[in-house]
Amino acid sequence: MNTLLNKSDLIYLLTQQNKLDAAMREELGISESDWMSTMAMEHSIALNVELHEFINACFKSWKYWKRKDMNMDDVLDEAIDVIHFCMLRLNKSTAKTEFIAGNVESELQDKQQLQDRAAVKRVIYHLSNGAMSAESILVYVLSILDYYGFTGQDIINQYNTKNAVNFQRLASGY
Repeated sequence: MNTLLNKSDLIYLLTQQNKLDAAMREELGISESDWMSTMAMEHSIALNVELHEFINACFKSWKYWKRKDMNMDDVLDEAIDVIHFCMLRLNKSTAKTEFIAGNVESELQDKQQLQDRAAVKRVIYHLSNGAMSAESILVYVLSILDYYGFTGQDIINQYNTKNAVNFQRLASGY
């Protein structure tokens, strides 16, 4: 598969997420140790909720009864929410950012491009059934975005937009 995001793009996203998470910890008075261990369940729930919202936005690949068109803005928006929580979870790893980004880039390069609705449906099935690493979820979501024609720049632009919204929410007590 063509790599939507290269290693430097992934490092950028991981770094931006780390800045948001640090601001969140500071604003909400969450200790580093609580963030790393106690809040793991909250982070997993949030990732799973966002993942299923993304799956629902990609309904044309599995909701055979729906006739309306998918809203591609919704697909990208929901994907960005998933990416935020994948980056959060990846940043909690003890591995260095460059190592994580290299692994994800390598997985993306090795992943076959999704060719049709059936392939997307299989990926969505895997995403919806069971525990996966944040890295695997990220690679699958990026594969689906690639199938729908999104570019790496689309992803980064939307991530930046959502990240700015998240900082505004934090500042306003959302």
